[in-house]
Amino acid sequence: MCAPDHYPTVTQLRRCWRSFDLSAFQHDLNNSSLVTSPPQNVGDLFSAYHSTLSTLLDKHAPLRRQRLSTRRSEPWYDGECRASKRLTRCLERVNRCCHTESSHTAWMQQFQAQRQLFRHKSAAYWTSTITDCRGDSRKLWSKVGQLLKPSTVQLNQHTAANLANHFTSKVWNIHASTADAEPPIISCHQLQPRRCQYSER
Repeated sequence: MCAPDHYPTVTQLRRCWRSFDLSAFQHDLNNSSLVTSPPQNVGDLFSAYHSTLSTLLDKHAPLRRQRLSTRRSEPWYDGECRASKRLTRCLERVNRCCHTESSHTAWMQQFQAQRQLFRHKSAAYWTSTITDCRGDSRKLWSKVGQLLKPSTVQLNQHTAANLANHFTSKVWNIHASTADAEPPIISCHQLQPRRCQYSER
C-alpha cells in the first residue's frame, strides 16, 4: 500500500503561539530593564522596546519553520473534509512515533477513507453544479473552466518582518526629517468647568 500523495508546499517562518504563556511573558516583561529602568532618550527607548519584546517573543513564542500547501481550497471542501484530514494527520503523527503495524494500518485506512470522502464530495458538488447550469452555456463553460483550472494559489509573500521593517523605516524617516526642527511649543490651558442649567417644563 502506497503512502499518501503530498501537494507542493512552501516553507515559512511562523511563531508557535500554542505554547505561549501570557503570565510568564508578563512576568519577564515586568522584570526587564525596559520597565524597571527605561531609557530617557526617545531613540534609546525605541531600541530597548524593540530588542526587549523581540527577545521575549523569541523565548516564549519561538519561530518555527512550517510547510504550507499551495493547493487551492476547493468549493466542496467543508467541515467534514477538514475533520477527516485532521484525523488523518493525527494518525500519521502517531505512526511516526510508534512505528507499529497497527498504527500504520490505522493511518492508511483513514487515508483511504479520506480519499473516498473527497472524491464523493467533489463528484456530488460538480454534478449538482453542472445540473444547475442547464440552459445557460455561458455559465456552464465558466464552471467547467474552474474545474479544469490548476488548483494552485499564489501565497502572500508579505511577512511580519516585512511589515515591521516598513513601519520602522517610516519612524526613522520621520525622526531624520524632524531632527533639526525647533521643539514644539505646547500651551496648557486650564479648562473651566461648565455649569449645567436645567429648566423645568
